[in-house]
Amino acid sequence: YAQTDIDAFHFSRSSLAGTARFVGMGGAFGAVGGDLSVMSFNPAGLGVYRSSEFSLSPSIFTGNTNADYIDGNTVDGRTAFNFGNIGAVFTPGPANKDGWISWNLGIGYNRLLDFNNVHSLEGYNKNSSLLENFAQNAITYLM
Repeated sequence: YAQTDIDAFHFSRSSLAGTARFVGMGGAFGAVGGDLSVMSFNPAGLGVYRSSEFSLSPSIFTGNTNADYIDGNTVDGRTAFNFGNIGAVFTPGPANKDGWISWNLGIGYNRLLDFNNVHSLEGYNKNSSLLENFAQNAITYLM
């Protein structure tokens, strides 16, 4: 019961992340191109570039957990600085004698998901213990 197909779908999805421009437009530049975030969604979008570009998009992640267990309440959280996107597109000079109009080389890092959440739970159970659960499972198994 530890992992199911739902867990695989949960961890295989991607969120809207990348440059501030890409996130601000709701990911529309994935189809249009001309933004460094398209390298993760549609690499052909780099063909729109006619000059070189460098991009750096910092972000702040905030994660909080509030858990209730019997009579206790646990609050935990963290704040972290990270980069949503770091990348560069290099566009060498104008057309050459071989007939190429231009070509681009893109190198980039896009943060697609962040699993660095903090989850903690704390409490004291006076009514039962984990050992009772193990004993009940053993009795069920033997019978």
